[in-house]
Amino acid sequence: ETVFNIGIVYIIELSYEKNGPQGDIVFLMKKGEVIRNKELIELYASLIGNFLVRIQTEKSLYESEAKFRAYMEKAPLGVFISDMEGNYVEVNQAACQMSGYREEELLKLNITDVIAPEFLDKGLEIFRRLKENSFIEDVEMALNKNGEKCWINLVATIIDHNKVTPFCQDINNKKIAEQKREIF
Repeated sequence: ETVFNIGIVYIIELSYEKNGPQGDIVFLMKKGEVIRNKELIELYASLIGNFLVRIQTEKSLYESEAKFRAYMEKAPLGVFISDMEGNYVEVNQAACQMSGYREEELLKLNITDVIAPEFLDKGLEIFRRLKENSFIEDVEMALNKNGEKCWINLVATIIDHNKVTPFCQDINNKKIAEQKREIF
């Protein structure tokens, strides 16, 4: 107190509704001086508290998104997230392996680019039903980058009211085996 000539010490707790205490702001006044505008100091403390809560919220959101991305990348199924017009906006590594496209290539495509031509009408009907019902499970014939046809099992849902999230599993070998059994 003597070295720094400290008089009154004001401590304002930083807290924000449900989050509880965030810390304290300490104001050290010189001897003989007082805070003249306590409301301004409390407003300042409130702004700092709001800023701290925002930083914590952004950190939690970032961690949540990173966790989601890790789950998506490790998924054994192809995940081809598209907007409501069918344009791909996000894909995982399994989707790239299944389709033969690199991620950058897939993100320039629309679902109509990977549906086999003879299956296009049914594929678009599946997409329409998905948008109406928010969930669908069906079988579809896809076309990979090399032009080879492949049967996939598709389980899809709508997220965020503006994105479609299909989970795709290559069932080509199963379909070929079924067709061979039908012949014999």
